[in-house]
Amino acid sequence: MIEKLKKLQSIAQNIGYNVELHTKNKEITQDFLQISFQDNDKNIQSASLMFSPLSQEFENNDIITFYYHLPFANTNISNELLSFVFYVNGRLPIGHINIQNDKIQLRYNYMTSKENSVVEKSFKEILVVFIGEILTQMQIISDFVQKKITLQESFKRIG
Repeated sequence: MIEKLKKLQSIAQNIGYNVELHTKNKEITQDFLQISFQDNDKNIQSASLMFSPLSQEFENNDIITFYYHLPFANTNISNELLSFVFYVNGRLPIGHINIQNDKIQLRYNYMTSKENSVVEKSFKEILVVFIGEILTQMQIISDFVQKKITLQESFKRIG
């Protein structure tokens, strides 16, 4: 998988992203790429990409999982938050917002053929859309979770 990650690293770097390859060791349980970019406020953000294990029924395919952990924790999973996540998920072009314990993440799984590996053009488009979602939606999500805006205000901003 390292060679496949190196290919994705090269593609992402050619687009202009800063990309770091992290390899499995005592502290890291799986190889992954960390893609860094600036948000709208010029803060450095990062998303992770890794190959996810598949069951035997998908032995001819690979899944690349894209992750972005929102840079804040949520300790109150309310009906209002669940309504908000449901609303956002219905409007994202790819991926979904997921809540695990107190962490909120944007996640997308991209399936590719093991034989043909990654189609560069498709991967570029998906990566740009994924990071674009972070840049356009995450400020609204952050504002809502931190109670800077109401549920109705967030719906209006999302559209």
